Amino acid sequence: MAKKGKKKKKSGRKTIQDALIVYGVAAVFLILGIYGILSSGRAYREYQNSTDVRTVDSTVTQVNTKVDIVEDGGINEKKYTSYAELEYEVDGVIYSGKETFYDEEIMIGDIIPIEVYKTSEGDYKIPEVSNGFYMFLLKICYYASLAVGIVIALAQTVVLIKKD
Repeated sequence: MAKKGKKKKKSGRKTIQDALIVYGVAAVFLILGIYGILSSGRAYREYQNSTDVRTVDSTVTQVNTKVDIVEDGGINEKKYTSYAELEYEVDGVIYSGKETFYDEEIMIGDIIPIEVYKTSEGDYKIPEVSNGFYMFLLKICYYASLAVGIVIALAQTVVLIKKD
């Protein structure tokens, strides 16, 4: 018969350190979830309640483009993701903002029509979230993060209780 190895019991200090690490991970998920829910909701409500939403021409001032090569039936196709910094003018005032563009190559100096809205402070801003369905998906992710944090914290609590 084979001998069974003895399990080495962890010291109390090591158990507490492990628990603190797990609780730290749980706290990160909880904080990300809460922050995401509050900030995205506020930005979306501000956009929805804006008294002025309009389309203006913007100029690309900086751009970082990522190119992926996708093979489709033996044909290589380029897929672009461009992260652009833009300047746009509304009522004689120049603003700047950032936007991500997909499936098109953007160059510095390009003129691109964008949607902007008037904020509660009277400035014009590119909406972070303007689509209700996209907002719904964001909320699901933020609530999932919150749930993961709660589950991790509860699981660690159960582990600590069973050890005692």
